[in-house]
Amino acid sequence: MAIDRLAYIDRLKTAGISEDHARAHVDALRDALHDTVATKNDVAAVRQDFAAVKHDLEAAIATLDHKIDERFSTLDRKIDERFGVLNHKIDDRFGVLDHKIDAVNGRLDSRIDVAVRDLKIWTGSGLVILFTLLVGVRFFG
Repeated sequence: MAIDRLAYIDRLKTAGISEDHARAHVDALRDALHDTVATKNDVAAVRQDFAAVKHDLEAAIATLDHKIDERFSTLDRKIDERFGVLNHKIDDRFGVLDHKIDAVNGRLDSRIDVAVRDLKIWTGSGLVILFTLLVGVRFFG
C-alpha cells in the first residue's frame, strides 16, 4: 500500500504536530502496513497461484476419473466372465437333472404300460370266466 508521505506529513503539521513527530508517524504507519497489507501485485500473484492449483486439481480429478472408469470396466468384465462360468455350470446341472427325470419318466411309462396290460388281461380273463359261467348256467342250468 503506497502512502503519499509528503501529503500525510503536511496534514499532521496542519493539525499541530511537529515535523519530526509527523515523519515518525509516517514511518511507523508505513512499517506497520508494509508486511500486513496486500498490494495489487500480491493479490495478482495469489490469483495466479490459485489458477495453477485449480488447473492441477482438475487434471488430477480427470486422471482419477479415467482410472475409476477403467477399474469399473475391468470389474464389469470379470463379473460377466464369472456369470458366464456359473451359467454354464447351471446349464450342465440342469442337463443332468433333465436326463435323470427323463429316465424316471421312461421307467414310470414302462410300469404304467405293464400295469395297463395286466389289467386288460385280468379284465379279459374275468369276462371269459363270467361269460363261461353265464353260458353254463343258461345251457346246463
